[in-house]
Amino acid sequence: MGEKSLEEKKYTVEEYFELLSNSEEKLDYEKGRVFSMAGGKYPHGRAIRNTLIALEKALEGKDCVTYTSDMGIYIEEYGRYTYPDLSVVCGEADFEREMFFKNPRIIVEVASKSTENDDNTTKLLKYFSLPSLLEYMLIQTERPIVMLHSRNEKGAFETSGTMGINSKIYIPNFDVHLSMKEIYKGVTGLKEPDLN
Repeated sequence: MGEKSLEEKKYTVEEYFELLSNSEEKLDYEKGRVFSMAGGKYPHGRAIRNTLIALEKALEGKDCVTYTSDMGIYIEEYGRYTYPDLSVVCGEADFEREMFFKNPRIIVEVASKSTENDDNTTKLLKYFSLPSLLEYMLIQTERPIVMLHSRNEKGAFETSGTMGINSKIYIPNFDVHLSMKEIYKGVTGLKEPDLN
């Protein structure tokens, strides 16, 4: 989903939560700026639904719960309140204001042409600042390509890519696989991966 900044006024956190309580749409906040989150199209929604189901199945038996963008995350270092497409919390949830987790273990963003650059740069770096985060997954909807950023034992993130509908994504910090067929089931308009 893309962002659109509201008027240039600087908002306090309290004003943001007041706006949020009266808004029909999701609003992100960072250091005084409020952003309206644009809705996604069918392939975006279908990929989110499929990934939610695949993660729930893969993480069964682990003390983890997968949440949709109805729940947000708080990135303390940046004063950012945001709504990723999916987030996974393991163990006890640490909340900021009851609507935002401070301790996600996995964050998933389903990218579109309009959000892919931001998902791969600005958001990525902000998500990496979360001490709890172990995995950041970026799913493309035009081609069956998934990028996974996994925190290693030294605390640095390593990037791997999975391409092609018959492939599987390995999530090392949880020792589980997700099927690309499951993620992309029913996603319309897919093109073959092209590295040229």
